Parts: sequence; structure tokens; C-alpha cells
Amino acid sequence: AAAAYYEQAAAQAVAAMDPERKKTVEHSNTLDAEHMTVLARRMTDPERMDARQIEYMDYCAHVGDPAGKVAMAHLYHAGLHGVPRDVEAAEYWLGSAAAKGDPSAHANLGIVRMRKKQYSKAVKSLRRAAKFNDASGWAGLGYSYLYGAGLPQSDTLATRALWKAATMGHLDAIYNLGVLALAGRGADLQPDPKMAFRFWSVAAEFSHPQAQLLVGRMALRG
Repeated sequence: AAAAYYEQAAAQAVAAMDPERKKTVEHSNTLDAEHMTVLARRMTDPERMDARQIEYMDYCAHVGDPAGKVAMAHLYHAGLHGVPRDVEAAEYWLGSAAAKGDPSAHANLGIVRMRKKQYSKAVKSLRRAAKFNDASGWAGLGYSYLYGAGLPQSDTLATRALWKAATMGHLDAIYNLGVLALAGRGADLQPDPKMAFRFWSVAAEFSHPQAQLLVGRMALRG
């Protein structure tokens, strides 16, 4: 029953997946060249923001509220809810919020810079986020270590950083620990399907689409 549930849930998530996954500033599969998370192509009406909500967030951003700045950065980066896609505007608002000490702004600014291959600047932002114990900051450092992007390549340090993020509930970090466990990369250096299944099961319980798909397949096929 659980396998069937996860297969169905994953199928629904895949059907709603936006092929242009670069529109999000989060992560997914760390062994994928892009390692980016899914983004829904269709949203139900309650999830859509109207013009008044956007206008209010824009007002908050312009009067200096860090949360408003981060919110507008995400909208500009994704080009959602009628806001035109503008990565430069997104980076501006993230930088402005980071200057006010917002940990999530530091983390997302680091991720944006990493995708622009500005690795030194990216790591600097991610480290600042990690100092505030921001989960995405730790996850970003994990990817930096894994790929040697701005930091010396180290599967062990990558696993430690991803573990830190995972303990704070970062679903992509939990999912990626499963990917590394299956590949035998990290602290144990041996492929461990059972450990991978445990990580993916946790992520799947919280609706991580890729984890749901893999849990369903593993449960059905062994």
C-alpha cells in the first residue's frame, strides 16, 4: 500500500514538474549536473498570489524588511505570479537582505552565485549562512565540497555538511544523503541501498517527489 501511494504521489509530482528547473534557487539531486529541485508548473488557485499580495511584498522590500526582500527575490528568480523573471533583480534583493543579516538571504545568494560559477563569492555567502545555522547554507556547502566548487573536493566533508542540513529538516539534503549512500560516497565508502532507502523514506514522508518515486520503486521491486 505504501509503495502504491508513493508511486502515485511521485507520478502526480512528475506530471506537474516544470522542465525549466533552473527557475528555483533550491537543490535536488546532488549527482545530477544541475542538482535542482522540482518546481510546480501548475498551482491551485489558493496557492496563487494576487496583485495586492505582490504589491504588499514589494512595498515591504522597499521599506527595508528583509523578509519582503527575500520574497521578492524568489518571485523575480522564478518569474512567478506575474512577476517577470529577472535573475539580476533577484540577486539584488538577496544581497540587500543579506546586508541586513538575513541567513536565508545569505544562503540563497550563495546558491545563485554558485550557478553563475562565482564560486568564491558563493562560498563566502554560504559560510555566512551556515554561521547562523541556516539549513540551506549547510546544504550549499555540502554541494561545494562535493563538486570542489570554491572548496577542496571532499566527499567526507560534503557528507558532514549535508548531514548538518538534514538534521535541521532540509529535505533535499536528506534525499542527497540517500543518493550518496547508494553510490558509496561519503564517510562509509561502500554502497548501502538500505541506508539510502531510510533517507529517502524520511524525505518521501514529507512529500519530496524524487524520494517518493525511489521509495515506491524500491518497495515494489526490492
